[in-house]
Amino acid sequence: MNFGKNRIQYNNFVWQYYRLSKVDIYFYQNGEALAQEAVTVAQKKLPELAYFFQYDLQQRIIVLVYNKLTDFRQSNIGLVSGNLQYNIGGVTQIIGNKIFIYYDGNRQHFEAEITKSLAQVFINEMVYGTDFKTRLANSTLIAF
Repeated sequence: MNFGKNRIQYNNFVWQYYRLSKVDIYFYQNGEALAQEAVTVAQKKLPELAYFFQYDLQQRIIVLVYNKLTDFRQSNIGLVSGNLQYNIGGVTQIIGNKIFIYYDGNRQHFEAEITKSLAQVFINEMVYGTDFKTRLANSTLIAF
């Protein structure tokens, strides 16, 4: 592992958030409209997904909404000292119960990415569990 691999951060973001029953939506300057749209999508899709999977989430989902790809690329999300994970463009990152998403200028795509990411969190929680011990045990069993 190589240390000292960080992306240059051109802006300091002052984060705010909306708290829903099962989701926190984080946003920064000029991102309130996107966050409100994410809130609307989450409020609509979470009950649909819970019904579809016949499962209630055990942990809170955290959604970080970036206004654009260039802002998203300033974060160290997906930064691995290797080849494949370094280019995170066009991919919504999901780490545990955290969703990192950016707006690419297309509202339908934004809604679809949020929906897809929420579904992935449901699946991850159903398969791997919520606490570290359960995740480790389940990931070991699934690997074989």
